Amino acid sequence: MNPFVHPTVARNLPLASWRRARPAAMTACPRERHRILRRALGALLLSAGLGVAAPPAHAVDINQATAAQLEGVRGIGPRTAEIIVRERERGGGFESLDDLTERVRGIGQKKA
Repeated sequence: MNPFVHPTVARNLPLASWRRARPAAMTACPRERHRILRRALGALLLSAGLGVAAPPAHAVDINQATAAQLEGVRGIGPRTAEIIVRERERGGGFESLDDLTERVRGIGQKKA
């Protein structure tokens, strides 16, 4: 660059090559930035295989399962499992989830 022909002071350059644009995560509000960074960290951990391993999901037949097997279902504790088994023995097998929610107290539509 010839200083006699071109000015030596840079003016209104759109984006200099030495200056990077800030990522969207840094221009967002703190709460949004936290959410974006948590997602990125979660994706990184999952790709590295360090994510929390969930136990393998398997179906439980409510008409044949024991109380111990029912306790393995998320949201069903020992008391609810015993109630389910007793009600199944008393009134026979459950025909549907609606039948289960009607006959077993403590299990609503949400938990079913």
